[in-house]
This record gives sequence, structure tokens and C-alpha cells, in this order.
Amino acid sequence: MQTISVKNIRALESEVIARGDTEEILIGRAASGALAALRDFLAAPERHRHARHAIYLAGKGNNGADAVKLAQLAGSTFFESGVFFAANPAECSAKLIPCRPLEDFLTYPIPPDSIVIDGLLGIGVSEGPLREPLHSVIEKVNQSGMPVVSLDLPSGIHGDSGVGPESVTADLTVTFGRPKSGLFRADGRIKSGRIAVVDIQLGEKTFPGDGFEVVFAADAAKVLRRIDADTHKNRRGTVLAIGSCPRYRNALLLSARAALRSGAGKVIASFGATPSASMPAALIAGDWSIAENTASNATLLGPGMGLDQTAKTLFEKITSSSRTEALVIDADALTILSQNPRNFSGRNVLLTPHPGEAERLRRAVDLPPTPDRFQLACALSKAYGAAVILKGRQSVAAMPDGRFAVNSSGTAALATAGSGDVLAGLAASFLAQGIGLFEAAKLSMFFHGRAGELGPMRSLMADDLPERFPEVFAELTFFA
Repeated sequence: MQTISVKNIRALESEVIARGDTEEILIGRAASGALAALRDFLAAPERHRHARHAIYLAGKGNNGADAVKLAQLAGSTFFESGVFFAANPAECSAKLIPCRPLEDFLTYPIPPDSIVIDGLLGIGVSEGPLREPLHSVIEKVNQSGMPVVSLDLPSGIHGDSGVGPESVTADLTVTFGRPKSGLFRADGRIKSGRIAVVDIQLGEKTFPGDGFEVVFAADAAKVLRRIDADTHKNRRGTVLAIGSCPRYRNALLLSARAALRSGAGKVIASFGATPSASMPAALIAGDWSIAENTASNATLLGPGMGLDQTAKTLFEKITSSSRTEALVIDADALTILSQNPRNFSGRNVLLTPHPGEAERLRRAVDLPPTPDRFQLACALSKAYGAAVILKGRQSVAAMPDGRFAVNSSGTAALATAGSGDVLAGLAASFLAQGIGLFEAAKLSMFFHGRAGELGPMRSLMADDLPERFPEVFAELTFFA
């Protein structure tokens, strides 16, 4: 799905209204979709228990109207109570919703089990300091510690640039029509939380040169097709995974489990040290001596393999081998690559660096530093002649020809040891199953992020992620 500028989303809305829809109809669609997203967000009983009181903050424009309509639809059945603060109390009164002036929120004692619905500004913000009372209202929201759902954009975030240091920090942003570019840039990248897109029926018109690709569930689902009825394990792809020195003897096991759970027909793990954790019975395992002579549809090289001379020699042999159709280079193998960089043009190679590894890869080929993650991912991809997944909040997949896509899924729960090993195993599995390089990179990062979203925020371990894969498949495709 392509992002869109504020100018062009307004143009689309105007065109739809000119064809016969009214602003009220669009607001109704937006509010209905927001309610569905809100219900999904609070579906877990433990979450709903912490969000019994709703506080709606409504600005003067359409964003405020969205919040008021959402309050109408949610009614008293969804939350125990609702309190409404609006810049235009008359609008609430017209909807038969009692409300208070927005300024009253500043002295309102927020109940401890509240959720805040932010409908203050939406796309109606320009860069620069916020005026009062908006600045103080947003400051109180952010200091409250309550979960926040923003409508269209976190209030204070510019829809194009993402700039908004004084903006609301949202846990969920429900954006309408198309995703706004500002949700993935600058402050917007950090402040938007999870992102859901609501279709308000603006049509399929596109604007050449506007926006960039973002991977949502519908995009990931297109890649997952029916599995042939007469298939067998070799047709479903063989993954060879290589890594795990004595210090990190279980790292490769995380990757192997991920590859098995994500549909690879066969996974062969080549361990530098025997794992201390139990191995799946379906896993074919051996030491590093099997790595050189094992053919595969995709090879994963690096998780926990170490940096000693034995590892470096194995790296050279595997990266120069023609016994695999695709190669995923991760973790320690990326560090070895940064010590002796080369270009993989013409081969199916995927690099999966976290920001620290990306910095080492950047310095190794003398690329100029940049704070722009899109630029960095694309520059690394071109320099190394390989696809790249630059990991982190809103991971970026890039190709040497300049194409890139940003991931919409994920949560801070994924910031845990071994999470990247799971992602690498996913990528190798999807490549082994015959999914193209760019599509496999995009699917892997979305799938990994969604698995994280389905788990707990504070207690998730990387070991838990593969057990979430069946649920992610079931969400994305009938052919789960």
C-alpha cells in the first residue's frame, strides 16, 4: 500500500464528495472503522480490563467530528463511561453527547483504567509550536500513562514530514483512506504506535511520485497462495542454517524453529556447537562439516556463529558456493562481511542488519552517514548488490534498484535477544519456498512484527515467536 500526502488525501476526499458522498458519510465510515480497530486492539481480556473509561478529545475540524461520531457509535455498551472534551462543545450537543470545553481536561482527574481517544488535530497541523490549550492538553495526555488511540495521525504530527516533537504519543493510530507518509518519518515513526488503515471508500486513484510502499496485512496476504495438493517436502523447500558457536549455541536453533514453523519442507541445521536446548524432532542436525556439501534452496549464515578464524573460513566457503539458490546473511556473518565487503550483484542474497551492524556495513564501503533509514537501507542494498532488511522500529526492506518498503507491524516486545535470529529463519524459509527476494523480505518483516504484536509486551521471549506463526498465517490466508 502506498502512503499519501496531506494535499492528495484532501483532493481524494473532495473528489468523492463532489461525486455525491457527503462529509457526514465519510465521517461515519471513518468512525465505524475506528471502532472496529479499537475493538480489535482491546480484544484481549487483560487489555480491556485496563481501559474501562473512555476520554474523547475532539478538535474543531473533521478529526474532532470523527471522535464525536466514534463516541456515538461506541455508546455506553463498550466502555463503562465516557467523558467528552471538545474545542467545539456545540457540535457534541448537536449529536446529543454532553461534553465539556477542552480546557476543562487540564483539571480533570483521569481515572486509572482509562483510554484516551485523540481526535484533536489529525492532518490539520502545520510544523511549529502548538498553541494553547492544545500544548498543555497533549502534555497531560502523554504524562497520564494511559493507553492512547489517535485518529488519522497522533495530534501534533505533520502528515507529510512526520515532524512533531510536542505531539501525542499513541499506542494505536487508526488512519483513514490511505496511510500518511508522516506516520513513518521523523517523530511520527516513534509516536504512532501500531497502525491500522480504515477504508473510507476513496477509490483507487494514485498520484505518481507521491509516497512510498508500506507493508500491511493485505499486502502480505497476496504472497501466500494455495499449496499444491500433490506437493512434497522437497518441493516446499530446503533450508540450510549455519551458525552457533559455543558461546551462542542456541541462536541457530531459534532460526531453525522459525524456518520449520513457517512452512519450509525440510530444515538442516549445521551447528558449530551442540545446542543446550532441546531440538525439534523434525530438524536434521549436524556440525559445521556438513555445511559445505549440503545443497539447499536457501542458506542462512550467521546466527551465533562467532568471529574466529574457523567462522571466517566457513563464511568465505559458503558465500562463494553455488550449492544454494538464495543466501541470507545475518548476525556475526554480517560483521565478517563488514571486515571484507563484496558485491553480490546477480545473486539472491539478503542482508538482515540491525542498526549497529548496518553502521559497520556503511563504514566498510565508505557510504556517507545519514539519519534517514530509507536512504541508508537503499544505499547499503546498492553497495552490496543484495536485498536488505534494516531492522528496528518500522523495518525497511530495500533492493539494489532503489525499491524499498516500510513495515507497518511490530512492537517494542521484539526488542529481545534472539528476535533477529527468528526473523532470519523466516526469511530463509520463505526464500526456500520460492517466494521472490523482495517479496520474501517484505513478508518476513511483516510476519515477524505481527507475531510480536500477538504476544505480551513485557514477557515475550524469542522462543515464543514461532508458536505464534500459525495464528499469523490464519489471519493472513485461508490456506493457513
